[in-house]
Amino acid sequence: MRNFIALFTMLSATTFSLWTQPFSTIREYETAIQQCFERAVPSMPDSLKTNLNDTIESLFASALALPEAFSYAFDSLKKIGSIFSRDEKVRIFTWDIQLSDGSHQYSGMILYRTTMMRNLCFSGWRIMHGPLKMHQRLCWVRKPG
Repeated sequence: MRNFIALFTMLSATTFSLWTQPFSTIREYETAIQQCFERAVPSMPDSLKTNLNDTIESLFASALALPEAFSYAFDSLKKIGSIFSRDEKVRIFTWDIQLSDGSHQYSGMILYRTTMMRNLCFSGWRIMHGPLKMHQRLCWVRKPG
């Protein structure tokens, strides 16, 4: 029990510090997101995995708010899938976290490029044990000038 409490305290503190720390470059966000994925071990309780996924969503939404996000490769994020639409106006990112019962929590973000706005990021859909649940998080980034 002591080990569990120590693990929970350490992970919560680390996750909270990653989530609250503003980064100045997209590479820094990418590194922080990768570190979150590395912390998600199969033996971790589902509640901690869900909290970690929330942190990943928050970090990723902040990264996608940066102007260079649409064309940035995100090469080191091996657990995140990314596709572009044919007209290259939409980019979709998806990932999942496996839960202890073998089910998966699927999450993703949609990045849309318009003429009036640099990037529009629609984030936080989540499929978990059944029906699609949408979270209403949006980030808007104005085109410079």
